[in-house]
Amino acid sequence: MSLHSVQRGRRPAGFTLLELMAALIVVGILATLALPSYRAYVLRANRAVVRTLLVDLAAKLEVEALRSGGYPDSFDFYLANSGSGLRGEHEFFITSSGAVVGDVEDAGYASTIYGIRLRVPDVAAGEAIRDYTLTARAMHAQRDDAACQAFSVAASGLRSASPGRSEECWSR
Repeated sequence: MSLHSVQRGRRPAGFTLLELMAALIVVGILATLALPSYRAYVLRANRAVVRTLLVDLAAKLEVEALRSGGYPDSFDFYLANSGSGLRGEHEFFITSSGAVVGDVEDAGYASTIYGIRLRVPDVAAGEAIRDYTLTARAMHAQRDDAACQAFSVAASGLRSASPGRSEECWSR
């Protein structure tokens, strides 16, 4: 019996091209189904980051108002220990990791998810500020979250979101 006739009856080790193509198709279908769910999860997680930050900032604004008799007109009170050099700023940016940055370029374009702005009414010099609005607007990849593009918290405690329904954006 020749060596050639013995090997003819055995199946060679490895996968056929057809088996590899079938496996790739299955993996592709699974990835196509999983990616939108993952993306929705990331958008919701980023919403949670900004909601937490806005509530934290509002609480710190209240503490500062009790301490000084009026709301501050910039984020100096909040950013004093951050080492970010944002003195006198009314706006900063938050990254997906929750880091506070003063400039979009500092964080990198893709990682900046919201811009947060403090608005206080114009008051005469020396008069205490009695009102504020904190607003967070979606930036870059977070703009894909069509339901909740912007979040706001006012001194009155009113929470709102746009363009979606506020209660859904603030609770999910």
